[in-house]
Amino acid sequence: DFCLDKAGHTHAQGNMERDTCVSLRTDMEEVTTYDGSVRLSSVDYYTSGKSLEAQITALETPCTVYNPSPGAMRLDGVTFAPLETLTLAPDATRTPLDVLHNDIEQTRAHSDWLREGQASLRRFRHRISRLEKLAGDGLRIVKEAKREGDVSPRLVQRLNRIDKEIRKKYLEERRFCVSNCGNLFADILDTGAQQDTIDHGNTLEKSGNIYSAYRKSIQLIRPMLEDTQDSLGLLNAESDDVWPEALSARFLQLGLPRRILRSQARIDDTALTAAHELLQAQQQMQTQRLKSVLNDMQVSAESLFKTLNGAYVQQSVDKLTHYQNAIREMRDFALHPLYLHLADAYLAEVQGDDESALSSYQAIVDAGENPLLEEALNRAAYLCIRTGDTQTAMLALTVLSELNPMYQAALEQFKRVA
Repeated sequence: DFCLDKAGHTHAQGNMERDTCVSLRTDMEEVTTYDGSVRLSSVDYYTSGKSLEAQITALETPCTVYNPSPGAMRLDGVTFAPLETLTLAPDATRTPLDVLHNDIEQTRAHSDWLREGQASLRRFRHRISRLEKLAGDGLRIVKEAKREGDVSPRLVQRLNRIDKEIRKKYLEERRFCVSNCGNLFADILDTGAQQDTIDHGNTLEKSGNIYSAYRKSIQLIRPMLEDTQDSLGLLNAESDDVWPEALSARFLQLGLPRRILRSQARIDDTALTAAHELLQAQQQMQTQRLKSVLNDMQVSAESLFKTLNGAYVQQSVDKLTHYQNAIREMRDFALHPLYLHLADAYLAEVQGDDESALSSYQAIVDAGENPLLEEALNRAAYLCIRTGDTQTAMLALTVLSELNPMYQAALEQFKRVA
């Protein structure tokens, strides 16, 4: 589909253009499509299409595009073909999904991943201890320099030597952190790593602060490493037929009830019940958290519209349902009824229920002048054109052109087509 819209309007306006040859956009260009016809396309569709054209024509081999949209632009040297002409040779080497899952479980069961993980952790703790000792040596030298009241060349040399070793070690540990433990550990280690150390007397305080930051970072990391080591020991039992109580408790503590619920092992009924309750509480909390955030932000009509419209453009039923539930609870929000109608309409439209969607858009229109009136008329016009209700579509476009003169061109264009 060459009508990709970089501005994110693909669903909101693109469907209407493809289905009806009428656009509610005003920044239009004439485009020659793959079947030789000429149509109007918005500038951002046109620009992104041209960008894709440049990529395709740069290919050294001939190119075939399957299942093009009606608005795909004609390209020299490119063949367009319907989807049914595409044939794929059977792949005798493919692995069924259930076999793949079984292979993964078998590999995990017979691997030394736990032993290797614990050995890596021990090495890491040893290296971190060395880094901590170097930072302590640096701090002692800084204190010694402060006591003497002057920074002698000998002290500068010692401090810089330790600083160089710390930084070299730091880079090694940081690489290890990122590859083995994720960014959290590396972020903690970053605390004192971005500044220069002692060059002359007036930087002593800064040098001391840097070494202190290293030591504090390591003090934060150490209990995390111990916790990780405990977890590795427990996780070894995850593939057992019967789970120890401590493993279920661990997943509950970490807020991972799904790990318990999807396990095939025999698990204590109390832990299963707790996992179900925790999962339900987490889902309720998501809705409440969104409501709380929106209320605390004193959310503007514009920001809430962008949130809803973004979920609609993504055609996300999950997100729209989530926002619909949250807005339903926002009774202290001044525009609560209107935005609930919009959430209902978007969700119905994404689910293919045009009648319910039109009913919700109509409710917004019936409310008179409001921030959502233009969007409701826009979507209602599109749905009416798609379902063949030309009279209502004409009425919606007429009102739109009165609200916003930019829709005048769309109205005239529709009159000609209709």
